[in-house]
Amino acid sequence: MDENHLLELSLLEANYWWHVNKRQLVFRFLDSQNISKSRILEVGCGGGLLSSLLTQAGANVIATDISINATRAAKNLGVTKSTIFDAGQPWPFKNYSFKAVIMLDVLEHIADDIACLREARRVLRRDGIAVLTVPAHPFLFSSWDKILGHHRRYSKSLLQLALRKAGFQTILISYHNVLSFIPALIIRGKDRLFNGRIESAEFPRVPEIINKCLKWWGRLESALISINLPIGLSFFIVLKS
Repeated sequence: MDENHLLELSLLEANYWWHVNKRQLVFRFLDSQNISKSRILEVGCGGGLLSSLLTQAGANVIATDISINATRAAKNLGVTKSTIFDAGQPWPFKNYSFKAVIMLDVLEHIADDIACLREARRVLRRDGIAVLTVPAHPFLFSSWDKILGHHRRYSKSLLQLALRKAGFQTILISYHNVLSFIPALIIRGKDRLFNGRIESAEFPRVPEIINKCLKWWGRLESALISINLPIGLSFFIVLKS
């Protein structure tokens, strides 16, 4: 992750609707599987807040990232175990080590995503789950994705193929971030139409009242996501090994 983007993430993720809504989905599914207090690996811990909250909830968490500043951020928030490694390479953990593996907006950064998924499955216990988010819709791929270091956005069929090749069984694949889809379609379309370039990947600032409304919408999405939402800017995925 770009260090400027990491700094922005650290400053925003506690209250910004995008991050709050993702964390809510993760906790919902970990709790539903009685995993929230188990041994959990977060790959790509970013600003470290999710690993910190899981630790506070009683989980035995290892926060990992390719960036030393990300793992330091997690430690500063009270996470006691962290490791620096490249998720695109063999993972430095034994087979069947974790009850849950969490990768939020990580897989699109990995050149060989299937190899990465196979490593995630290898370190999962046989009764464990993996929780992922990835960006949806390849036709939305733009300079914004390039700035963030994305190799791809996923269609549902491309995602399902990668998961099958890695040996995972699917519990849930649903769109989420429904309300973000139309604004993203307009912005990315303008980017292409005028041959423009998005110069930064900053999260768009919104007034606090809008932020609160979007967090309320996130709670609604979290309640409905098990029925597989029909559209959205991202995919939310739950897998078993």
